Amino acid sequence: SVQAIATSKDSLGEAIDGQVVVWSVASGAAVAGVSSTGLIRAVAPGTATIRGTVGTFSSSVAITVVPALPPRRVASVAIAISNNTMQVGQATQAVAVAKDSAGAIITGRAVTWGVDSGASVVSVSTNGTVTGIAVGTARLRATVASVSGFASLTVVAPPPPPPVSSTSVPLM
Repeated sequence: SVQAIATSKDSLGEAIDGQVVVWSVASGAAVAGVSSTGLIRAVAPGTATIRGTVGTFSSSVAITVVPALPPRRVASVAIAISNNTMQVGQATQAVAVAKDSAGAIITGRAVTWGVDSGASVVSVSTNGTVTGIAVGTARLRATVASVSGFASLTVVAPPPPPPVSSTSVPLM
């Protein structure tokens, strides 16, 4: 859609405010339509003429509607993780990056997350949050438009707590 704008002018070329514009499709109604507010809506490929009329004066504009481009095909999916080693109990965010055959990033596609191997080691949420469950290795899977990418993770035990020091307190 695109918004048409009409400006009424007097004989000196000065804009005249408050004029009511009547919008119409002069030709090509199968190609485009226009609302009473001048919003032009594409219907099918081709050429149409949109007319704006104020009183006895009118002006027209020819528009061309082209076919929409087909969506780009996903050729590869990569998983970006800030750290491939995490501790049990920690969480990290994974991000799926889909690319076309030319290597250009494709955005706006749904991502399905899963654990390809090591489901007892990590879990992954529907938004790509990965949580370490147990010590071991795991392989994440992100699928976009039936194309999957993988990333390996290692989960390690958290460090032991610091030693407790004993101190003696004299009794009085």
